Amino acid sequence: MRGIALGACLLLLAAAPAAGQSAPLSGPDGTSLNKVLVIGTDGTRWDLLDAAMKAGRAPNLARLRREGFGHPTRLEFGPSTFTLSEVGWSSIASGVWEDKHGVDGSKFNMDPGQATKNGYLDFLTRIESRRARLSTFLASDWDNLGLAENGGPIFGSAMDANFAARVPAETIENWNRGDIAVTEASTRYLRRGNPDAGFVYLGLVDETAHLAGSATPTYANAIATTDARVGKLLGAIRSRASYPFESWTILVVTDHGQKALSEPSVISHFGQTELELTSFVVGAGPGLGANVKKPKVVDVLPTVLHQLGLSTPRGWNIDGHSLTLDDIVAIAIGGPEAYHVIGGD
Repeated sequence: MRGIALGACLLLLAAAPAAGQSAPLSGPDGTSLNKVLVIGTDGTRWDLLDAAMKAGRAPNLARLRREGFGHPTRLEFGPSTFTLSEVGWSSIASGVWEDKHGVDGSKFNMDPGQATKNGYLDFLTRIESRRARLSTFLASDWDNLGLAENGGPIFGSAMDANFAARVPAETIENWNRGDIAVTEASTRYLRRGNPDAGFVYLGLVDETAHLAGSATPTYANAIATTDARVGKLLGAIRSRASYPFESWTILVVTDHGQKALSEPSVISHFGQTELELTSFVVGAGPGLGANVKKPKVVDVLPTVLHQLGLSTPRGWNIDGHSLTLDDIVAIAIGGPEAYHVIGGD
């Protein structure tokens, strides 16, 4: 890896910064009382998060795990695949591994295949294509996820609302501000708006590993700070006037782990050590509890669709499966609307 030009290629292993910020989140009213929120916390070591939850330093994720489940999971990348964000988030978004979506990290987070993923669409686009009247949103401060930048957008453009907080320079404080903007926009929208499904991305933990090292108090503090932001998102949901009548599923996932470094490194993740390849899924919702034993990150897409009453057709050739086999009755605002999730809608 040292043979690659450091000034050009290595800096692309972290998210490429840019100036500016989008308008506040605003989307159409949702049509379902079944709702799903996926939260992505980039580059988070499971061993340290697990320790933080047990020690009371990550109380919001600990509560979510108690109410549902929380397990580590190994990324099933091929032996020549680089453990980078473009690979992990493409797998999480599309429900397939890199041998199918084609983003293997060899373009250093600049792969144009992020936008197409060999035809394996992201879960927000799948929702819109299957039931466009559902209201979807994305909030992120990593350009590749929601913007036509660096080979993205991984999540396409079909979602109803897209908030992009853009980071002006690679510093921990700038990424902290980016996550603050994402959290504030998302909590405001979750509290006052009416989305049916969304993805909220928080990048501070990963960038802290690059800029300080994951085996440092700074990284541990980033995990605690991010947990507090997860708590704000969950608090916004619970404060909704319609919350008693709604059925929410929450999934929290990371795209990769980190090497245990006590100094900054642009390649704090890149290889295939166990720490780097260990992800996790924490979640709660209807049918999601002690029954969930061995989740995989590719299970996110089929689980999201299932919880909204949508099937995952065999013809999609998805690698994951729904983490619950319970049938979901999709309740539309204005009247019941039942869908059997095994087979077609």
